[in-house]
Amino acid sequence: MRGRKRLYDWGRWFTRERFTLRRGADFACEPASMAQQLRNAASARGLWLVVTVDGNEVRVSPRVDIPKTVGA
Repeated sequence: MRGRKRLYDWGRWFTRERFTLRRGADFACEPASMAQQLRNAASARGLWLVVTVDGNEVRVSPRVDIPKTVGA
């Protein structure tokens, strides 16, 4: 296997309707950094998320009202 080991199971997380991640339990970086990683991973999969940082928690839910199109 080449490359870096995956740190997070994006596929499992993105199949949930809503979820909360906690610093120290689910991730180690700053919550704002985790929020951006979530947005980037979702965008790469054609998904939109609503991500809210609250202290050491990152709350995530899908945003279904705006269809994402490639190249738009």
